Amino acid sequence: MFQDSRGIIWLGTQGGGMIRFEGKEFHSYTTNDGLFSNSVRAFAEDRHGNIWIGTDDGLNLFNGISISGFKNIPELYGDPILCILEDKQGDIWIGTRSSGLLRIRQIKKDTLITERYDSDNGLSSDFIFSLYEDTRGRIWAGTYGQGINILTPRDTSIVIETLLPQINIPATRIICMEEDASGNMWVGSIDAGAFCIMNEGEGTGKIKSLSESVSLKNEVIWSILADSKGNLWFGTGTKGAIKLKENRMIFFSDSLGMPGNQVYEILEDYEGNIWFSTFGNGICRYGGDHFAHYSEYDGLSNNLVSSIEQDINGNIWIATLGGGLNALDPDLPVPDFIHYGENVGITDKSINDIVLGRDGSFWIATPSNGIAYFNGKKFVYLTEKEGLINNYVNSLLIDESRDLLWCGTRGGISIFNGTGFFNISELSDPGLINNEVQHIIMDQTGNIWVATLGGLAKFYEGTMTDYDEMEGLFYKQLHTLAEDKDGNIWIGTFGGGLFVFDVLADSMPISFVADNTILSSNNIYSLIFQDDSTLLVATNRGLDRVTLDKFKKISGVKNYNRSDGFKGLENQLNAAFKDESGNIWFGTTGGLTRYNPKVEYLSLNSPLLHLTDIDLFYQDVNWNEISDSVTPWYEVPYALELPYSSNNLTFKFVAISNTNPDKVTYQFFLDGLDKDFTPPTRSNEITYSGLKPGQYTLNVVVTNVNQIKSEPLDYSFVINPPFWQTWWFYSIVIFLVALGVYSYIKYRERQLIRKNRELEMKVLERTAEIRRQKSVIEEKNKNLEAANVEISEQKNVIETKNRDITDSIKYAQRIQNALLPSYEILKESFSDSFILFKPRDIVSGDFYWVKRKNGEVIVVAADCTGHGVPGSFMSMLGISFLNEIVDKNNITEPGEILNHLRELVITSLKQRHADSETRDGMDIAICKINYEQNKLWFAGANNPLWFIRCGELKEQRADRMPIAIYDEMNEFNTHTINLQKGDAIYMFSDGYADQFGGPAGKKFKYKPFQELLVSLQEKNMEEQKVILNGKIEEWRGDFEQIDDIIVVGMKY
Repeated sequence: MFQDSRGIIWLGTQGGGMIRFEGKEFHSYTTNDGLFSNSVRAFAEDRHGNIWIGTDDGLNLFNGISISGFKNIPELYGDPILCILEDKQGDIWIGTRSSGLLRIRQIKKDTLITERYDSDNGLSSDFIFSLYEDTRGRIWAGTYGQGINILTPRDTSIVIETLLPQINIPATRIICMEEDASGNMWVGSIDAGAFCIMNEGEGTGKIKSLSESVSLKNEVIWSILADSKGNLWFGTGTKGAIKLKENRMIFFSDSLGMPGNQVYEILEDYEGNIWFSTFGNGICRYGGDHFAHYSEYDGLSNNLVSSIEQDINGNIWIATLGGGLNALDPDLPVPDFIHYGENVGITDKSINDIVLGRDGSFWIATPSNGIAYFNGKKFVYLTEKEGLINNYVNSLLIDESRDLLWCGTRGGISIFNGTGFFNISELSDPGLINNEVQHIIMDQTGNIWVATLGGLAKFYEGTMTDYDEMEGLFYKQLHTLAEDKDGNIWIGTFGGGLFVFDVLADSMPISFVADNTILSSNNIYSLIFQDDSTLLVATNRGLDRVTLDKFKKISGVKNYNRSDGFKGLENQLNAAFKDESGNIWFGTTGGLTRYNPKVEYLSLNSPLLHLTDIDLFYQDVNWNEISDSVTPWYEVPYALELPYSSNNLTFKFVAISNTNPDKVTYQFFLDGLDKDFTPPTRSNEITYSGLKPGQYTLNVVVTNVNQIKSEPLDYSFVINPPFWQTWWFYSIVIFLVALGVYSYIKYRERQLIRKNRELEMKVLERTAEIRRQKSVIEEKNKNLEAANVEISEQKNVIETKNRDITDSIKYAQRIQNALLPSYEILKESFSDSFILFKPRDIVSGDFYWVKRKNGEVIVVAADCTGHGVPGSFMSMLGISFLNEIVDKNNITEPGEILNHLRELVITSLKQRHADSETRDGMDIAICKINYEQNKLWFAGANNPLWFIRCGELKEQRADRMPIAIYDEMNEFNTHTINLQKGDAIYMFSDGYADQFGGPAGKKFKYKPFQELLVSLQEKNMEEQKVILNGKIEEWRGDFEQIDDIIVVGMKY
């Protein structure tokens, strides 16, 4: 296993040939492609970029286009090639099974100049298993049975030194060698484990074993790696991988996620990621140890971690929802959780929060039994009976300066002074802004800040101040608070993203900071500062590391989810804690996660970007047969030149960034067509259709998970014009036009001479002409009468054509009605339902769509751009795409359906930019209902979903993006609603609310529309349809219907 200069990782297999891996996809090469054998044992890349391949039947060379071999050299054909090395001079060294060591000194086309070293001229064995070149330029050749040979090149010769088994070194069968940062050589063997040959300092020549442990001394060491961070890695036969860091061994085995314990090869890629290959269990990547995850599998009492604290002895205390209390010593090499529950008087296994005082006090908050403190032997509970305002307690705060305990509950705030409670709620005077208290913190100056589900409150010296929209807090469902070094309060909301309270602002102190356009979610559960300029935002979709500049503006955001090692993903409310060592702990729904930013390695290397293929009219093309020359490794044309008719091109790329290939984004800019780069997308291909003749340069930039951009990749190509647009054709036309003008002038000269001669004759004829005038006038009168007859006939023709056009549109209506699904499909799923469908013209730009799939029903109400014939074209396009996405691609998740629908609309309408002229699309609402689960999943593009339960109308908002090219191209969100019997569900276009009418000629509007629907809940759906239709017709009166109308109603 090795990585070449292009970033490609090459894997050798036992029987499966050679594997090429580029981050996501694998491609294999076998004997059918030119390999001598499908058992591949060694790789090396020379300075020309060629790949040398060692197989069981000889040596192959891959130049990126074809694989060749060396059958004319007996030592390189038929004998297993076990190791390959290119030295600093560019010479290739080949280790074989029985032909010793070969040195290839020069390559002249198909001729190799080789030198052979074997047991006849100084080697201890002809069985060469491993090769390594040290920093001094010496070649170390490890043999299988006779120790190590060290070859030192001189001017015209090679000096060979032998390290013999049991004399110089403890092992006979040498498997691998690696030089560490100090210049010492580490050796892996079959029979003596790993040992170090000291090459520097006072201990030069001495042997040091990896471990005095008998189990490691006898362990087979298959591979050794000295990584770029100064660590040593060892691949073992039975114990997985071992990391030697600062003389401490860390073991990685199948219990920690390794696919197998027999590690054959270890590789560090260009970004610093560590890769392991195993015997029979594939490969895996080590993502670093900055995240550590603990779950019930590791001894945690419950995976729902709700609060974390650290005591004065350094122990970490973990509260759970369902498993009571846990304690963990973070310094232990193996986690050992101690559980506390009924043994210390904890009667409620669910704990919402814990706080520890500097005096050793320990308090817990529960969701049903109030609060409790530890009296030295057990926990003693204080509930509503003792004066607590509410037994459901979310948050606790110890104010040690005033010797008070603040309790945030679902019923308000209780302040405990050691003997009794002082309570504050909405009913107090003054009243709390909202009773649902989620979090309480104290700032540097002693102010107490309270986050509620209805706004923010501050307590200072006996006064309380509320903050809501008037101060800039436009989203009042607050979850969490955090203070920065300047005393500003950062506010995390549920559904509204991130806000900040500027303590120095004179007016409007609260301002919006960020939402899910850059954060992983708008639902923020915890905020905690890693340092003065780094805010960690824990959400329901992972962790966001937000970097702030000196003005407290966001300069960068990195998201962590499962693919980055943040396994818990969904964080718990205010379950974040920074310990005395700088580790930051998070409680999630999947367990406990520790984040150590000190050991996180962020590679600054940019992705390696390659153009991999070019399709013509969406078809794969063999460019070897068309182009004069192609690039190696991907075989795309060097200089692409196409005729004007070949103007639909799809460019495909691969960006190698193994840290997290799923988070690589691409931006494209076609110089000669585009005005700017496209918005970032995770699609690695782009199609340009209908290109006009001209010269083009495609510029591509990719960005990896660490926000490091690649160098731009430029690819130029030419679309040749048709012959009538070429310079030579223009020259011929100009010549012919000039010749014609000259000929015309000469012709006119002759004509003028002739006409002068005729002028005298015309004077004589004038008198006769006057006499003819009378007869001409009489003839014109007759022509006018004939013209009147002709006009009458043309009127009849126009009326006939109008009838034909109307008939055509009515036929289009029949086609549209045929494409629309039968109302019976909806009736089968919802016996009480209706569809109010009122096109403005004969055909409609609104449409509905219903599909039963896998026991679920999918319902769509859509509003396309325009109405009449143009709108109907868009509606038929939308129906066709929905059929393809759901039936053909088997996609039923509403958000994913909208993502795919948007891609198809953008591609079909050739939309390039958000400010382009082609911005046609549609607003749409889509829901999926599962009767067995009593659930509804909804996604919307501008159009929301209303549902009425127990007489109350609730709205599920849509994403503020259309199904078309737009300034923001985020993925559509899918929302889940738990349904109850009797719920009424409505989806609609804007046609109903936007209809003009009434006494003042104004729009009907949405609020009267909502009130009308609520008032109709005693009616069945068919009656509602009749009333809705009658109401809008009554409102419209003599006004024209301004838009198509679609309303879909369903009673669950």
